[in-house]
Amino acid sequence: MIEVKNLTKKFGDIVAISNVSFSIKRGEVVGLLGPNGAGKSTTIKTLAGTLMPDSGEVIFDSQNIILDPKVPKRKIGYMPENNPLYLEMLVSEALNYVLDLYSIKQQDERKKRMDYAVLSTGLKKVFNKQIATLSKGYRQRVGLAQVLLVKPDLLILDEPTEGLDPNQRHEIRNLIKEIGKDNTVILSTHVMQEVEAVCSRIILLNKGNVVLDGTKSEIEASRSDSTKIKIKLRGDNSVFDNIKNNNLVFDELEKTSTSDGLLELRVRTKHPEDFYKEFSRLMAEYKWVLYELIPEQYNLEDLFKELTS
Repeated sequence: MIEVKNLTKKFGDIVAISNVSFSIKRGEVVGLLGPNGAGKSTTIKTLAGTLMPDSGEVIFDSQNIILDPKVPKRKIGYMPENNPLYLEMLVSEALNYVLDLYSIKQQDERKKRMDYAVLSTGLKKVFNKQIATLSKGYRQRVGLAQVLLVKPDLLILDEPTEGLDPNQRHEIRNLIKEIGKDNTVILSTHVMQEVEAVCSRIILLNKGNVVLDGTKSEIEASRSDSTKIKIKLRGDNSVFDNIKNNNLVFDELEKTSTSDGLLELRVRTKHPEDFYKEFSRLMAEYKWVLYELIPEQYNLEDLFKELTS
């Protein structure tokens, strides 16, 4: 569907993206994830053909977007981060305006596309309302409907739930999930829950570089050699100041104190059985009182912190 080769874009002395490369198959829903300033929006704008890179290629459906953007753009639906809308228009006018821009004149085809977009985004009850009177969630729906009118082979969404409340976020996520059943989707966001809820594959950017690319199952498999353990106990803190002098087997250890005076440990180890055995011995030796011991699944948030901190 789309292949990105060595994309680089600078703004003065600032390198926004550097040699970014990846490919996306037809029918995938891909989350482009990263902290603020990672290069997500720059990448998205380049894929949509609205920003020219300094070097690199974007091949969409066997055509180079950078060399010949007009034809590929007709097959790409792009919803920018700020979702620009003419607030004085009615919803119906805004959607018809897009059909006019794409020179879709046949009435049967216009109705067919309009019905699909309105039904998919749940805009029927606000179809004849002014956009200025709509909530932020409904305005996002109007933006999505405009994108769907062109029946895109590729749907590019830049921060589609930014500024929405939790209920609105949930609605838009479900909507994107439905759209993703029939379309290839690239979703740019820094919200990890968004990616976990909607996407089947993750591309993680940091400081303009791709630092992770894989499906959720591939990423989980890559971390399956480690076990995270959360422990709460009451005991002598000084023991843990020299804990590496003991025989505990772990790769990482984070120690904090809770408001009720307990000691909280977060451990990552590749040898949990050995860890449990030695931890039990230390508990008996130092007379620790154990309040909680929970093995935790290594999640996307942990990976995000690890690769972008």
